[in-house]
Amino acid sequence: GSIHRFEGQVSVFNYKDGPTYRCLFPKATAVPNCAEAGVLGTAVGLVGMLQAQEVMKILLETGTVLSGELLVYNCLTATQSKFQFTKKDWPHIDETYFCQTYLKDEKPTETFDNNLLKTGNLLDVREVYEQPRLAIENLIEIPLGELDSVQDNLSKESHYYVFCQSGKRALLAVNKLNELGFVNVVALHTGAAEIAESIITLQVK
Repeated sequence: GSIHRFEGQVSVFNYKDGPTYRCLFPKATAVPNCAEAGVLGTAVGLVGMLQAQEVMKILLETGTVLSGELLVYNCLTATQSKFQFTKKDWPHIDETYFCQTYLKDEKPTETFDNNLLKTGNLLDVREVYEQPRLAIENLIEIPLGELDSVQDNLSKESHYYVFCQSGKRALLAVNKLNELGFVNVVALHTGAAEIAESIITLQVK
């Protein structure tokens, strides 16, 4: 089950060797989180009940299970639609090879160091309400969901060290900036709290 804004989706995967999640969504893509896009609370309850309903049908072996079908419910219009999808034969994935390949293709990450403040700009891609906030001169604050719309305000030749609360959004931001033509961007796996503590230590010294 999934929810995005006013819409919910429900399906059953891997049921009796049926279609999998990958058959419906063959390529992983980044989507806005709840803070960026918003979610209607009742949609969560509706999708949860629909999921429970599918579980009951599977356990009781009755009715038609949503295998190979995607049910989409729109809370604003109170309408629902069903889309069918078929099982695809995907090549066997060797787990070790997949992990090595995936990690190799990831953008490089660095640990925050106070010397970075001398070589480039810190780019904070967290939401404006997330704490702690940092008060330093070469800090740029742009939430991840707004990078596309404000890219013209950034110089593509400058160096940027991207960070967030834990490092995950920083990697997404670096990928997005690379697609937009920025080449001197590096994701920091150091979170905002650790960076703030490091800067305070620097100021005390």
